[in-house]
Order: sequence, then C-alpha cells, then structure tokens
Amino acid sequence: ASYKSGHHSTCLSGTRVAILNSLMEWASNDKSPKIYWLYGIAGTGKSTIAQSFCVQLQEKGFSVASFCCSRNAVERSDIRKLVPTTYSIVDSIARADNMFCQSTLHALEKEPSVAKYSVSEQIKLLLVNQTISCQNKWIIVIDGLDECSDPQAISKLIETL
Repeated sequence: ASYKSGHHSTCLSGTRVAILNSLMEWASNDKSPKIYWLYGIAGTGKSTIAQSFCVQLQEKGFSVASFCCSRNAVERSDIRKLVPTTYSIVDSIARADNMFCQSTLHALEKEPSVAKYSVSEQIKLLLVNQTISCQNKWIIVIDGLDECSDPQAISKLIETL
C-alpha cells in the first residue's frame, strides 16, 4: 500500500520535529548516503514518521513513491506484493523522467522475461539500475519491511537496495 492509501496517520503537529527535520535534510542533500534506515522497537511510531515524511516530501515538491508492509494484512505481508508496487513506481518515474523511461525500455528489450525473475532481481533491473539515469531525484520509502513474512526475501531485497 502506498502512503496515499491512508493506512497510517501522520504525526501530530509539533511532534517528531527533530527526526522529520533530519529526514528532510537527508533527502535534500545530494551528498547524503543513498539509504536512510529508520529503526526502532515496535510501537515507537516509525510508520507514522514514514507517513509524515512522505507527505512532507510531496508538499516540498519531491518525487516520492512508497510501499507500506504490515504483518496484519495478508496483501501487505507478502514481499512478492512489492512487484506490482515496483511496476507502479517504475511507471510513475518513467512518466516524469524521459531518460529513465528510455533506459527502462532498453532494459525491457534486453530482458523481456523479467516478470519471471525473483522479486529482488526485478527490482534491481527495473528500478535500482534505472534510477542512475534519472533526471530528477526520487525518494522511495518502504515502511515495515520487517513485517513481511519471508526473511530470506527481505534479506535479498535489502542487499539489492
């Protein structure tokens, strides 16, 4: 599910300001590491922070895509469900970025059977490898990855990213 689906609420006004500022600084700085890993024990508000961050990114004009995992919803606990989301993210980026679109089309011509690949290989081929050619910076938020039911697939996805 995307952050736009409304599965999580946002932070109350005036709360979590320091972490949200830190996330925005990270997103705004081209020299920042490519991945920001927000972690903590269950129930500490990470999903609410992720939701708020996505909303703030969109409000500030960033290109943002997201997927929210949840062990409480079958459709969001299966890491294979990231594949349709990946295609949606790829479609969103391709519509906004011609260089990415051309690069992705070229990749699909070279690998027409990509749909048969593992989740991590599809994400690597269609998203990770192609974002190098993006004209614009994209922020992709994956929330609750630890709530997916296949630890090996999670591990492979993390390695891919």
